[in-house]
Amino acid sequence: MPFDTPILIVDESSSMRTAVRQILKEAGYKEVILSRDGAEGLKVLKGSMNPCSQKIGLILCEWAMPNMTGLEMLQEVRKDSQLKTIPFVMVTNEKRTERILDAVKKGATDFIFKPFPAALLVEKVKKHLLPSS
Repeated sequence: MPFDTPILIVDESSSMRTAVRQILKEAGYKEVILSRDGAEGLKVLKGSMNPCSQKIGLILCEWAMPNMTGLEMLQEVRKDSQLKTIPFVMVTNEKRTERILDAVKKGATDFIFKPFPAALLVEKVKKHLLPSS
């Protein structure tokens, strides 16, 4: 059932991670894992920091972060044969067309532009979340 499939939220802002997790929990999603940057997000994806045994079914990732940006994380995910099929939704303030197109070329599944209403977030998650295996 999709509501049991883990969702990874990667964002340097603690308040943004908490707000997104709250929206998803209220929508019925049970497994929401938080990560503060791309490097930590990759560790979660590769299992060393994953608190649940299931494969992550969706990544919601901020574009601009320290240590490893969302775009850098996207590139690493798409290079990994075990991770490359996970939907990757960029959460961003970025509005420059050329940068958006670059992210699409590198494998971004979709975008959510800040600020966004809770209903849009839930809609995007429903659209892209992979069912648990």
